Amino acid sequence: MSADAQPNPKQRANVAYPPEPPIGLPARDKATVGALCVVCGDRACSHLYYGVAACHGCKCFFWRTVKSGLTYSCRFDGRCSISTAGRNACRYCRFNRCLKSGMKLEAVRMDRKNDKALKRKRSEVDSDEFDENQENIETPAIKKQRTDHRLLTSSLMLIDRTASDGNGKMALSRSFVSLAMVMEEPEILDGDRTEMSFRACAQADEVACAESERRLLTWAIDWTRQVADMEDAISNNDKIALLRACCVPLTLLELGARSCVTAAQSKSSCAALHVLPLPNNTYLRTDAQLPQNWYCSFLSLSFSVTHLLIKFSFLTANSIRGLLEWTTRHLKQLQLSPKELVLLKALIVANVDAPGLSPSAESAVSALRDRVHSALYQHCADVCEPSKAAGRLAKILLLLPQLYLLSTEVVEHQRMRHTFALPYQLNPLLVQLFGDIFEEGKTDEPYLMSSKVRHGPSLPSQKTGRSQISALRPALHTTHATPVATVPIHPMERPHLCSRLSVSTRRPGLQLGCHGKSAALHPSSKYLP
Repeated sequence: MSADAQPNPKQRANVAYPPEPPIGLPARDKATVGALCVVCGDRACSHLYYGVAACHGCKCFFWRTVKSGLTYSCRFDGRCSISTAGRNACRYCRFNRCLKSGMKLEAVRMDRKNDKALKRKRSEVDSDEFDENQENIETPAIKKQRTDHRLLTSSLMLIDRTASDGNGKMALSRSFVSLAMVMEEPEILDGDRTEMSFRACAQADEVACAESERRLLTWAIDWTRQVADMEDAISNNDKIALLRACCVPLTLLELGARSCVTAAQSKSSCAALHVLPLPNNTYLRTDAQLPQNWYCSFLSLSFSVTHLLIKFSFLTANSIRGLLEWTTRHLKQLQLSPKELVLLKALIVANVDAPGLSPSAESAVSALRDRVHSALYQHCADVCEPSKAAGRLAKILLLLPQLYLLSTEVVEHQRMRHTFALPYQLNPLLVQLFGDIFEEGKTDEPYLMSSKVRHGPSLPSQKTGRSQISALRPALHTTHATPVATVPIHPMERPHLCSRLSVSTRRPGLQLGCHGKSAALHPSSKYLP
């Protein structure tokens, strides 16, 4: 600004432009109405600047001098008069007048640009926090979804508890049983609904394995039936299709989760790694030995394999070892909560790819699966940080592929058992679920239920084919059913098996007519123990 420049006329102290009272400012930051600049005597601004009442010109002059670090000199040894008319005549004297009037050097903000950047950054952070708060505000749709998740999880927890508890009821007396009948009348299996306890007190024998097999199958049926009942479009045939797809992985997950609890309660961690608890307080071990001379011949091989399958019932040593290894390496590391565990079980049941589902059932199962997925993610977000919720959900879902691989091995083992084991050693419902190595399971043929096997008359010569022999299989299934007199058929005396495997060994007194897929048992055939 030149020396002859004049300040704004509105800054002059005259009555033509009276100051207006400030509005909305703190009292400590306001200047007295009508106050004059302490430096030049002009009308002061409405605010206090640098601690004093100053006009706009002196305020800016002081700020520029301090901000730029300028130094001035006076030609008249600092004796210049600073007034409204001549305040720009000597900058040295004007600056000294500012200091003497009480303007504070420390009040000038030297890091103005940095402060602006900091303020901008803070505003961005505040904006992000505002957005997050907006997201956290639950809309009616979000509240409804969370309520649905809570109801779904509570229902699954109730299903898991009721399926594991014993009802203490007697089984209904039935001579025949099928999966369709079980889905229609769950009371048929009341005799098998005992309380499930996995304390692993004694090693399981053949009888304990059979009891555990029936109890776990009943548990899987109850789980599948009650989960499927959440959707109206799922019929009994669709429930059977879901059961066939989820029975084994659902059972293995339950055994793996129970083994984690048993291992935590066991004093010897080494022993816990080789023990799989069963629901009747028994356990299976992975260090069982094969019978001696099991490889001598095909006939002895079949008997030894049968002996091994009976010894381990529905699981083999390899499947037990693989399940315990999967449990130790993956399942135990995640430390699933009870809610996460039941939601994972529901995901296994709600298998959209289960063979045999009707189109309407596929849509219903898909909708149910989406609800379970959403509830599982919401639970993960509630128990851990939001940034880690997706990672935990992914780890939980990655448990399923290895579990399905183990299930495939168990299903193949079941089919092998159904092919070589004696009839009274089979569970008819498992036969309907998985079939044998020649034929998959059926759901439209009721099987005989018998608690005692007795020798009866020979089979008529007119009954031929695989299905006729299958329908006559008795099973050690319930203890309250009416005994039915049947003829147990030795696995090596089955016509379809002898014809397909080309076995030359024949039992004395047995005459077989082997012609392709169908073969007849002649009246002279008898079971020789």
